Amino acid sequence: MPYTLEIALEAESDLAAMKAFQRVELLDVIDQHLTHTPTIISRSRLIRLRLMILQHIVSELATIGYTMM
Repeated sequence: MPYTLEIALEAESDLAAMKAFQRVELLDVIDQHLTHTPTIISRSRLIRLRLMILQHIVSELATIGYTMM
């Protein structure tokens, strides 16, 4: 199943600011990664997801009046 890569507008401007050879190298690395392991989630992403879940739980607890010290 082929995947398509959608680049955010901010990323497009960052890519446009790069030198051509750097842009080609970066896009090749992204393409290579997505070709071999498209569904693998990086460790840093897992950490961010866990933090977001924890923040959501804490905010939900705060709305019902429970505070953590």
